[in-house]
Formats: sequence, structure tokens, C-alpha cells
Amino acid sequence: MVGELRTVFLSGTRRDLGGFFEAARIAIGKELAGYRVSTMEEPTPEDIPVARWSRREATVPDLLVGLVGRYYGTARGGGPSLSEQEFDCAGAAGVPRLMFLTEAGDPSLTELQSPEERQQVESLRGRLQNGDLLIRRDIATPEEFAREVVRAIHAWERRTLRGVLMPAKRFVELNEPSTPDGLLSHRHPYVGAPALLEMLEGFATSGQRILVLHGPWGRGKTRLLLEWSGVTRAELRFLREDVTLSHEALRAAVDDPYVLVVEDVHKLLDDSKQALLHFLRTRGSNLKLVVTTRTNRLDSFKTVLRGQHIEPALVLIREVEALREPEQRQLIASILGKDDEWAYILARRTQGNALAGVVAARAALQGKANIREIEGEHFESAVIESFLDAVLENAEGEPARRDRYRKVLRLVAVAGPVLPADADGMEALARFSGLPRYELHEDFAALETAGLLMRHGGLVRIPVDAIAEHLVVDASVSPQGESKDYVEQALETLAVSFLGNILRNLATADWDPEQTGRVTSVTGRVWERVPDLYERMAATRQQEIRGVIEEISPLHPEPALRFALRFLVPAMTGTESDASASQSFLFHARRNLTRLLRNVLGAPGCVARACDVLWRLAEPESTTNNPLPDSPELALRDAGEYRPTRTLAAYEAFVSWAEARSRGENKIPGYRLAHYLSSLLHKELMHSWSDGKQITLQAQGLLYSYWAPLRRRVIDLLVRIAIEGDWRDAQRALNALGGALAHQPGSFQRHVSNGERSQWVPEQEYALACLRQLRQERSSRILDLCMPRQLSWLADREPSPALRAEARLLMDEMQRALAGTLEHALVGRNPDDRRDYREAERKRQEALSAAARSLADPSVSPEDSLARLTQAAVALCDAEQSPRVEELFNHVAQTSPSVAMTWALMLVRKPGHPLRAAMNGLVRGLLGSAPDAGTALMEVLFTDRSPDLLSGISFVDSDVGLLGETKVVALLERMLTHPAESVRANAFQQVASLDGLAARVRAGLLLCHSVNEALRLAETWANAVTEEAVYAVYGREEKEALARALRTPCKLGYGCGQLMKKLVEDVPAAMVDTMLARIEAVDREGTDFDAVPHVSEHETPLSRELPPAERQRAMLALSGLLEHENIFVREHARRWFSELAPVDSEARRVVRRHWLQAGTPGAVSRAIGSFEDEPPTSLFDQEDEVVQLLEAAQRCGPDLLEFARQMLARVARGGLREGTPGAPFPLDLEIRDRARAHSQKHPSGTLAERLYRQLAEDLDAVLEPQQWKSGEEKN
Repeated sequence: MVGELRTVFLSGTRRDLGGFFEAARIAIGKELAGYRVSTMEEPTPEDIPVARWSRREATVPDLLVGLVGRYYGTARGGGPSLSEQEFDCAGAAGVPRLMFLTEAGDPSLTELQSPEERQQVESLRGRLQNGDLLIRRDIATPEEFAREVVRAIHAWERRTLRGVLMPAKRFVELNEPSTPDGLLSHRHPYVGAPALLEMLEGFATSGQRILVLHGPWGRGKTRLLLEWSGVTRAELRFLREDVTLSHEALRAAVDDPYVLVVEDVHKLLDDSKQALLHFLRTRGSNLKLVVTTRTNRLDSFKTVLRGQHIEPALVLIREVEALREPEQRQLIASILGKDDEWAYILARRTQGNALAGVVAARAALQGKANIREIEGEHFESAVIESFLDAVLENAEGEPARRDRYRKVLRLVAVAGPVLPADADGMEALARFSGLPRYELHEDFAALETAGLLMRHGGLVRIPVDAIAEHLVVDASVSPQGESKDYVEQALETLAVSFLGNILRNLATADWDPEQTGRVTSVTGRVWERVPDLYERMAATRQQEIRGVIEEISPLHPEPALRFALRFLVPAMTGTESDASASQSFLFHARRNLTRLLRNVLGAPGCVARACDVLWRLAEPESTTNNPLPDSPELALRDAGEYRPTRTLAAYEAFVSWAEARSRGENKIPGYRLAHYLSSLLHKELMHSWSDGKQITLQAQGLLYSYWAPLRRRVIDLLVRIAIEGDWRDAQRALNALGGALAHQPGSFQRHVSNGERSQWVPEQEYALACLRQLRQERSSRILDLCMPRQLSWLADREPSPALRAEARLLMDEMQRALAGTLEHALVGRNPDDRRDYREAERKRQEALSAAARSLADPSVSPEDSLARLTQAAVALCDAEQSPRVEELFNHVAQTSPSVAMTWALMLVRKPGHPLRAAMNGLVRGLLGSAPDAGTALMEVLFTDRSPDLLSGISFVDSDVGLLGETKVVALLERMLTHPAESVRANAFQQVASLDGLAARVRAGLLLCHSVNEALRLAETWANAVTEEAVYAVYGREEKEALARALRTPCKLGYGCGQLMKKLVEDVPAAMVDTMLARIEAVDREGTDFDAVPHVSEHETPLSRELPPAERQRAMLALSGLLEHENIFVREHARRWFSELAPVDSEARRVVRRHWLQAGTPGAVSRAIGSFEDEPPTSLFDQEDEVVQLLEAAQRCGPDLLEFARQMLARVARGGLREGTPGAPFPLDLEIRDRARAHSQKHPSGTLAERLYRQLAEDLDAVLEPQQWKSGEEKN
């Protein structure tokens, strides 16, 4: 996996070309984002020799840039120079190399070289000139070198997709060991069918874009690609397996013709497969893709192709067939050198498996195994065992190490690929194997040399799948099929770092010993152990394991689902005794297991069970309009989203689940099911993939003919929900049906052709017919108001005349049915509203007036008219249509005050009536049309004191003149003293907005009625206080009272924070007292009391505005609270102190002296810790404090004294170091000299003398000349 920053290693001789490399380093840092420069001048681990470090470091960079002049450098032990070693090691490790030649340099160094060194440098330059790595041969100046390096890296990025691709030559090198007689060497005659090579070559020039080669292991897929690489005229580029295809790489790619080859595409995650196909679709037709895969993994890749809607005509799928017996015999005879009985026996026994035949022939030829003695049905297993014995016999080290090599190979096969740079992973491997980490590194190197391990970038793996899978199966089960418990034991130790690798390797270890199709699988046995292992883990490790299982759940949907069910179901159905533990588990595990369940929805057999569990988790969620990320509710809504990796069968299983759960005892509410089904009527497939840093989104149009039967089922189910459900169900179902009527969106500026758009006409016609059927079966004005908004678009803009006419006809029918109705007036929505807002609003007001006249008709009793209005309003609320009852009440009051007053009194007498919340409309209307009646109604409401009535009452500026200031103030006073929080909160809002009331009167009301512990009240009160006109009235004493009022609220939100900012500027002393009082109140109020407000990262803490004197007073007071017996008081005190301390160094010193005078271990420890933020020079500028600190620490014991010394030493090494590379830092020199001088000031043996002397000695060790000449040692 490529890291956040790519490393460019600059290689060459620094003694003569240092200026060139410095210029390149600066240019890379300035012009290339995402790169860092590595050189031999960087500090190296002390326990690794320079030469060995060079080889080790050469495996780290993503790119090596070398400059070779006429100076060879210093050779080590008669071998090549370090620069040449870097070049060779980078090549061996697969690091791309960009090389340059120059004639510049130091002539004096060149003249001092021996004839042997001159010959060596000429040899190296000749290697570069004759190879394909040389970029420029005539670099003259550092500036030119820097410019050419940047240009070459840009070209490398475009050519290789930032190192993701490698050329065919490198692919051949990785797959052909240097020793031709190696048992796994591909250097044998190609015996496969010539037709396959002709097919490959023909594909490269055809109009097809994707070629899929499939076959079991050992069929010769890699050998076929190697043969093609040597004869083709096309340019081949192979995908590296140790990197991720990034967004930057795609943007940097050039649109040139080549064939992108991916071996073993079944090993890639779905995101990576989608990334490949996304890349292919975004490039020209001259880019082609060739992939190889196992036959039993072919369907998985075909699913991704279908999900991406790759046209079948662009895809060619071919099987690499087994060699026939004559061909197999010819292959084996070419290795043995003769066509004899052995060739006949081996050809018969290997049964067309090319790999097994090659290995067996080479082992027999070299006398390393007697193949004649191998009998039985597991011939391939025996051949591979013989091969391992033969290779390990020649591996480095004594014979006793061969068993250790086998152990390491088995470890890599089960847990690999391994990243040696991962310290935690290597430590786990060492603990499990019983081998020290350094021995593991040595064994990796030896096995890599022997050809049994391959290092691709930073990853170590076994290069031949057959060997890796044999080792996995051999480690897991006996020949009789019994578990050996090796993998299970590995899980115990390696689960955190390697659980994903182990399960992936087991899933791909489909070992078919006789090539008969009977596969040995050990995955199930291991999965049985995972839950038990998980239960025994600590909570932190359980979290990590849940994340791993979530990641690999698409590869193992069935066992992953069983894992989730095992832990979720008991937690959801637990008894009261374990309810607390269950809730705790659900809280911590919910997100991981929800994502796991979402991942298994791609497996048809898992859909129903996963959805049942997701529903049980989502059912209690009360807010479903905006579900939280990773919530079960959102997972169910996304279950119908069209994804490239999900099959039609998976979506059919999801619809079947919805159909089953739409009726019966376990029925899911219709409005929830409608939400879940709505995405299935989208017309685009949303494709997203991530490279670990960014997410790419892409939309593709669906093929209607493929999805039509599924979508018909969805439409039919939604219609049934709308008919059988309540109005809420109907509204959500009709809203979902709008997806079938909608036009093709063309998301992300995607062009939608006429052909793609017209394919949906049959579905739109069917949806319109369903809407007509629905109106016939459930005729209602409420239903007409719930009709999807897409119907209006269809009637106005649909290109198809027939479809547009049908939609317009239906629209006209609904408008005629709704014209002049009460329901239509309450909703106030017309299809043409978007065209002219003012005209639409005028029509709405006219409709409300007409409805008011109808309701106030003297021929209808007020009781009947209110009942009619209530029935319509309740139905509209159920249908989520938001009726405008308050506005209608206002119109009724203006039309007939008597009817309005009658309604108001009826509502007052009926607690719980659904229209009571809109009483303010009657009040406002009566105050405008009949002030006396309005005033009387206001008195009735305030006498009744019902919270649901008063919490909706509002005042306007004209009320002050109408009712009088005294009356308004009295009413507000009654609201502000009301016991209901909602009424008081409304009163604060009215005070804030009532500009008709004098600012001083409003300010007095707010000052007299302080807030309690409720956050909502505190926020509304603070918002009212900070109104500009109100806050300007307050004097100093009143602001101090406001500050004291802030001691009470349990929580401090944004509004309180804004008030605190104002008060900190005006009355800082009062705010310090308030903050201290809040912190002390934690001991009384408990942990829910938020003493110190949390400040956003972009905001400045309140303490920054405090004057120095108040800041110092606060810090001294906090120093006492830091020793409070209540841990939560101490924590809040620490939080505020940490905000205060960095602001004022003088205040920090005063508090430190106070702590030292206190002399307690806790106070002295804090005094020591407070030095951490001081600059290095403070050790000398504050010498008296340093001495006091050491003496106080000594009195508290040796541990605290040692802590003080370590802290002061760390301060001495702090600060920013600046200077010339390769030279001592000036700040270190200054501190060393000052420490030496101060040590001489104090008597020998004193604490201060020992401290300063030790500081000087430590810096002397750092500043030793040989430490700063490591760069010169290289040359």
C-alpha cells in the first residue's frame, strides 16, 4: 500500500555532486506534491551498519533518482561503492530507477582515483548507457539536474500511474529466477497452444476492451503472459499488487495506447476492481485490459463487469485449457532432455497440470527427488513437497535451519503478504513462531534469494499460488481432513494484525489435489473459532477484529453474517438482568456490525436474515428523516441502491424480503418500507471507489430491459402499500413512485442520450396506469395532494407527446377534484407555483379566504365546521403535508370574529385537541379584527396557563400600542414565571424579538428572570441578552449579575458562549469567578455538569481575552482545584488551566513558584510539567527557578527528582533547529556552552552543577564530529 507521502531516494556521490542533489531536493519539495526526499545523510539506526542500511533503505523508496559522474566513491571491502550498491539493491527490490550522467564534479577527486576505481565507474556508466534507465547523459549544472528530475518524475507518474504499473521487462524479471535450473523457473520451451498467443495478439489490435483468461492453478497462465511479453508488438504494462490505484495517478495518466495486464484479479478487493474498470471507461479505446483469474472465481469478476454495464461485445473470455498428454509429455521431455519412460510416467501422473509437470521433471532431473516412488492420489502435493525439499537443501545456512525455513514459509502462506516494515505485525509473527524478529528478517532474505519468497515493493509473499495454497492447506488439515489447529492457534496471536489476511488466504486455498473439481476448503473450520476467540479478547481488540471482519465480509458473507447474528441477537433480546451489558455492547459494536450487515447484502442467501437484523436495530429509531451515517436505518435505505458489485439476484432477494414483511405479524410500517424501496426506482447506477484518501463518484445509466421485472415488482408493492396503509404510508409510497416517473437525471454532468431516455417510457406509462388505478381504489383529496411532484414535470416537459398528454390529463383531473376544497387551501400548493412566487402566494391567500368564508358560513354550526377542519388537518398531518392551520385561523378571525372566538373557547376546553397548537392564529386575527375580543381571548389563555397554548403565543410591535406596555410586560412576566420550560423559552424569544418594547424594559426582564439548568432555556436567554440593543443597556453591575447567572446552566451552548465572550471583555473578574464557581459546582452537580465549555478548533478560547492580572488569579485558584478530591473537578480545572497556561509565560511562572512553595508531590510534579512549554534558553534565564525545582523534587523523593532531570533535559533539546546540513546546529552549540558555564558557577556535587554538567556532556555526545560526518563516510 502506498503511503501518504512517496519517497524519492537521491543516490550518488555527495563529495563532488552535493550541490546537484541539494538543488534536486529543493525542486522536489517545491514542485512535486506528495513526495519526500530520502538520502544517505539521514540518521540511521545505530545497530545497522551503513552498507547493510543502504540495502535495507533501497527497499523503502518509491523511486530512486541517481546521478553518476566520473568519481566512483569509496568502495567497501573491495566491493562496489555504496552508490552502485544502492542502484543494484533498488533494482533487486523492484524500485523504479531514473538515472542521469554528468561530466561535472571535482576533478581533484577524479585524479586521486586508482585505475581500478576508474574502471569501475566506467563500467557503471556503460551499464547505464546500454540500458533503458538513462534519462539524460549530459547534465551540466545543478539547476539543469533539478529541472530534469522534476520533468522525469512527472513523466514516470504519467507512464506508470505513479508507480502502480510496471513494464513487461520488470514483470519478466520478477517471474524468472536468475538461475535457469531453478525448479520454478519459467525458462522452458512454451508448449501451449499457438492459438492462445494468436488470440492475445489479435485482441491487442481488436475493438474489444477486456480479455479474461481463466483456469485452475498450474495451467500456465503466467507462462502464457511471459511468452506473449516476448513476442508481442503491443506495449504491456502490468499492475503491481503492493500499491493502490490512486486518484492522483488517474489524473496524471496520459491517454496512450497500451495493454494493462492484471494477474489474479480475484485477489483484488471489489473497490480495486471497480477502480480498474472506471479507469478503463475514462480512457480511449486504445487502452485495453487483460486479467487472469481462477475458474472458480470467474463469476465474481463477471458480476463486477455486469454491474459496470460493460457491453458484452467488448469482453472476451477464454479458458486456458489443460495440456493434452502428448503436449505435457513434450514439455517434460524438453526438460529431461529425452522422451523416455520417465517422461511418459510424469505426463500421466501430472494430468495436464503444467506447473506440476515442470517441477516434477526438474526435481527428477537434478536427482533431488525420486519421482518414481511417489504414488497415491495426492501426486501434486507430493511433487510440491519434493520441490520444497530440493530448494531448501540449497538455501543458505546449515541444514538445521531448513525446518525453520519451512516454518517461516508456512507462516507467510497463512498470514501473508507480510510487511516487514510493520513493527507490530512482525512482533506478532515473532511471538507466534518463537523466532526473534531479526531472525525473521534474515530468513525472509534467505528465502527470497532461494526464490521461495518474492518482495514486491514492501510486501513479502510466496510467488507461486500453488505452493502458498498447499502450505495453507497442509498447515490447516491432515490428509484425512482433520484440523491440525495450526491456523486456529495462529488466530490467537495474529488476529489483530493478520486476521484479514488469514481469512483471505483460506478463502483462496481451494486445493484440488486431483484436478477433479473436488475442492478442499478449510475456511469454515476457522470461522467456527473466530467468535470464541473474539469473546475472549479485550474490548479494544474486539473493536479491531470487528473492523477486520467488516472489511472481509463481502468475501465471506455467510460466516460473517453468522458472526454478527451470534452477538447481535442475544444483545437485542436480553433479559432485564443483562440489559445494561446488552446496551453497552450495542452502543460500541453497532457501527461495525451495521457496516458488516450492509456488506453481506450482496449475497442473495444472506439478504433476508441481514435485513431482519437491520430492521430490529433500526425499529426503535424515532428520527428517520435524516438517519445518521452507518446507522441501521441508513443501511436499509441504501440496500436498494444500484451497485456494480451486487447481482440482480441480490436485489430480488431484497424485494422478496420487503414483500414478506409488508404483511403479517412481523409487518414493517409501510412508510418505512417505502423508504427502503425508493432507491430501487432510481435510473442510475452510482459507482464509488476509494484509494484510501479520496472517494470517486461516477454515475451510469441502467439498462431498463435487464431490470424491468424487478422494478415492476417494486412499483406493484408500493401501490399496495398506498392502498392498504394509512395516509403516512400512502404519502411515502407515492413519493417513492415518483422515481419511476422521473426523467433520466444525468448525475455528475453525465450526458444522457435520447435512446437511453426513451427506454424508460414503458415504465413511466406503467407508473401512470398504477396511479390511475390507485385513485380509483382509494379516491380522496388527500391522496391527490400526495401525488409525486414528478407528475407535474412529466405533464409539462416530457419529450414524448403521448406520455406528456397522459400525464397532463391526470393532472387536470386531480386539479378539478381539488379546486375549492378545504384540503387544497390548507396545503396551498399548486403545480405552477415555481413559475411566479408572488402570483402563487396571492392565489394561496385567496384560497385561504375562501375556505375561511366557507367554514364561517352561518348555516353551519361552529362545532361542525371545526370538526371538519380538524379532520382535514389531521389527515394532512398524517400524510406529512403540513397544513397551514394558523394562517387559516387568522383568516377566519378576520372573516367572523364570533366563530373564531367560539372555536377558541372550544379549543381551550378540550386539552389534547390537535389544533390547539395553532391558537396563536386566532389570537392574532382577533387582535387585528376585534381587539376587545382578542384581548379577552389573551386573558383566557393566560388564566388557563396550558403550556401547549402559551408556548405558541407571539407578540408583535403593534401589541405594545394596542394592549399597552404595562399589559404586555405583565403577560411576559406571567410567561417567564410559568413552570413549563417551553413557555419560558418562548417568552425569552418574544423578549428578544419585540422591538416595540423599550430596550431597558426588555433588559430588565432578562436580568430579573435568570435561567435554570436547562440548555434550551440558557440558549434562548443568552440569545436575547446578546441582542445589540438590549446588551447596550446594561451597566457594569448588571453585567456582573449576568456573569453570575451563567453559573447555573448545566450546559453552555453557542449562545452562552457568545455572551461569555462579551462579558470577558467587559467584566473579566466576574467571569473568572463564574468559571471557578462552575468548576467547583461539578462536585455538587455531578458529571453531567459541563463546567468548561468546549470550544471549536476554529474559535479562540475565552481565556485568551482575559487581562494578565485576572489570568494569573485564575491560574492560582485553579492550582488549588487541581488537587481537589473529586476527579471530575480536577479534570475541568486541568482543561481550563491548559487554556490559560500557554497564553502568558509570566503568569505561568507565578503559578509555578506557588506550586514549588506548596511543596507537595502533586504540586511539584505539576511545576515540573509546566517547564515542558518553556524554550531551551529558559534553563539559564530562569536559573533560580531551575534550582528551586530540583531542590523541591529532591525533597519529594528520587523518582520525582529523576523526572525533573529528564524534563529539563528534554527542554534543552527542544526548539527549532536551523543550520547547514551536515553541520552542528548553532542552538545546540549555544546551549552546550551555556550549560558548561553554568555548571562552573555552582559548587561541585550540587544538584544544579550535576544538571548543567550532564546537559553539556549530553550535547557533546551529540555534537561529536564523527556523528556529523556520516555523509562523508559514504564517499
